[in-house]
Amino acid sequence: MLFVMRKVKKDTQTSPKVIKLPLPENYRSYEKKYSALNFFLMPILAFRGRKRYKKYLHKKLTSIDLMEPFFSVEDFKKQYEEFLNHEARLIKKDPFKHLNRHNCLTAEELNAMILAGIDYFEKRNIPIARIADELFDKFRNEKETISSAQITRYIFNGIPDINWYKEENEKIKQLLPNYDCELFLDLLAVTSPRSKINSNVVMAFKAYRELGNGANFKGFLKSVKKKLGQIHRGEEVASKSEKTLNFMAALKGKKNAVPVDVWLVRAFDCERRYIFEGKENVFSPTPKITKAITDYIRYASRMAGLEPRQMSSLIWRGIRNEHPRLNRGSMNTRYSFYIAHYLDRTRSLFDEIET
Repeated sequence: MLFVMRKVKKDTQTSPKVIKLPLPENYRSYEKKYSALNFFLMPILAFRGRKRYKKYLHKKLTSIDLMEPFFSVEDFKKQYEEFLNHEARLIKKDPFKHLNRHNCLTAEELNAMILAGIDYFEKRNIPIARIADELFDKFRNEKETISSAQITRYIFNGIPDINWYKEENEKIKQLLPNYDCELFLDLLAVTSPRSKINSNVVMAFKAYRELGNGANFKGFLKSVKKKLGQIHRGEEVASKSEKTLNFMAALKGKKNAVPVDVWLVRAFDCERRYIFEGKENVFSPTPKITKAITDYIRYASRMAGLEPRQMSSLIWRGIRNEHPRLNRGSMNTRYSFYIAHYLDRTRSLFDEIET
């Protein structure tokens, strides 16, 4: 396709529309299609980096430069306009040099890049953008659901924990060389419902001790007792809670596992609350909510080149970072931190008894 300059007045020469002729017929439809859903793609482009999108990008820019600052629609529109105007000025200055498909990001190509994954990636013949819409449609009677701009922010804020599951598996095995670590990881997952991270660690150690001392399992929730009994009898853990089974699988190395806990549900604004005996409680997510969030995370991770468990841990860490009060005092997100603290405290206690 030949690239030519549109003959326009001088004051309109920097308009994005002068970049390319003929203008695509659907240029206006791109603008109308734009919504907060596009923020779903920002972290994907950022994690992919320059290599995949090299043919789209001007040599002085990278996808990180473009995508990382976008945390609101207004910010995006401003950056979008500035970038296109910048390209238009380059074309005006030296059209022979810059009217080149490998060096010029046109309005159409930028839109195509932003919408990549929405128009071209499909989930069962449904465009990926519809995943977010489905969440809203399914839970329309609930509180307003999912802001993709929020999800993007959580992902960037959660980067320190991108390898949370892999690193925790390794650190726990280092801390517990004389333990059956596969069993201990199972116990961590089984005793996790309704627990903070620090109390979860204490309950896992308690369960580990009781497995060798009669397996009475006093002080555990009824549902947890049932699972502990299955472990004691050497049976496969069966649970109605997909979160427990997926958390167990992710901890033990399954990359495709997506544990949908209360924090992920809260991140997608699908939390359901109720009052019991004057105390506010949280319902477990319904299968419908769990499936919708799991699908979203798996397809997002595929496009970003990440493991699903990595994407879920990014969002999990990001939402916790923004809501420290909801942590109820449990600020550290690492099991290994509390395991090390528990072991130190136990050793100190034995030292005091011996002396």
